[in-house]
Amino acid sequence: ADLILRIVEGAEELGLDVEKTTDAILFGMGAAGSKGFPGETPEDFINFMMGPEVGRHVYGMEAIQLKKEHSIAHFHHCPLYEKWKQLGLSEERIDQLCNIANKADLGRASNFKHVNLTFPKRLGGGDEYCELNAQWKD
Repeated sequence: ADLILRIVEGAEELGLDVEKTTDAILFGMGAAGSKGFPGETPEDFINFMMGPEVGRHVYGMEAIQLKKEHSIAHFHHCPLYEKWKQLGLSEERIDQLCNIANKADLGRASNFKHVNLTFPKRLGGGDEYCELNAQWKD
């Protein structure tokens, strides 16, 4: 949480394009994190995201649907979101930071050939959970 906030604040202070800066850093970090993982389908991706036991605990991950063509996971807790709330950031700023944090997951998904990842629900957007919606792409 602190790293993402610091990257955004640093980019703003330096007059850099926040979107381009966070694309390069967070998307790249996510892509590095899933590089070499076997699989290419939405089901493979959600299984990858659900893999670490600690992640399931920390994020309260729940697989809603696991199918080759379309898989969905819900995250019921997010330490990033909680930290930003504790810091007293505005709802708008938290929403911005959540969207930026999602870039790491988009980077992870980029190594799965047939995955188009969207986030129809997000804690930072006022929803009760974050939804990772992985759909088949050609």
